[in-house]
Amino acid sequence: MTLPQKDYYAILGVARDASQEEIKQAYFGAAQKLHPDKNKAAGETELFLEVQQAYEALANPQRRAQYDATLPAEKKIVLPYQHRIFCSRPSLMHMDEPQMLYVMLELETPEESRQTAAPPLNVCLVLDRSTSMQGQKMDVVKASAIQVLRNLRPQDILSVVAFSDRAEVIIPASYQQDRPRLEAKVQMIQASGATEMFQGLELGAKEVIRSLDSKRVNHIILLTDGHTYGDEEQCL
Repeated sequence: MTLPQKDYYAILGVARDASQEEIKQAYFGAAQKLHPDKNKAAGETELFLEVQQAYEALANPQRRAQYDATLPAEKKIVLPYQHRIFCSRPSLMHMDEPQMLYVMLELETPEESRQTAAPPLNVCLVLDRSTSMQGQKMDVVKASAIQVLRNLRPQDILSVVAFSDRAEVIIPASYQQDRPRLEAKVQMIQASGATEMFQGLELGAKEVIRSLDSKRVNHIILLTDGHTYGDEEQCL
């Protein structure tokens, strides 16, 4: 039985199209952490030898080309979106100590999709105005709601609901004509009271249902700090 071939790129934590400099840096970083003189943990010596073996195969362009010829073709996955991934570190090594890695994912619709007009909206913003939201949180929520208002098209329908221990329709579901007046309504929202998220969601659903249409994007958008009390099951 043929043993599976080791993936030298995976061992070093680099992509197949990594530059020679990236391979070199990955090797030095791994060797520094795994060298037997510094790391006596069980199994680490074997990992160090694998890293050495991977580097010897990939550091020489001719040997790398020969190794690449033995690899199976990378699978091309066609996704319904475009994406980019950014990592704070190029790789993580096998270590006992905690390590931190930050990842940012950017998603975009395909280029061809951006050429077609988006369907009209039927959206309700459900805003948490409980006491826990006062200050900067409330400012951010109101600014976000106003930004949505300003980006609406004539065919879009928007409603706004605010809730604490009771819910209130701030802007009924309708086409938005007098936007300065509606922005003023949003600005007047004040934080107070306890948090009962279900009341806001229920009232938001009623506003969306008033204009429910399969040809529209029908959504409730909840803006909250995420804490509700006693009505978690109803919210779900």
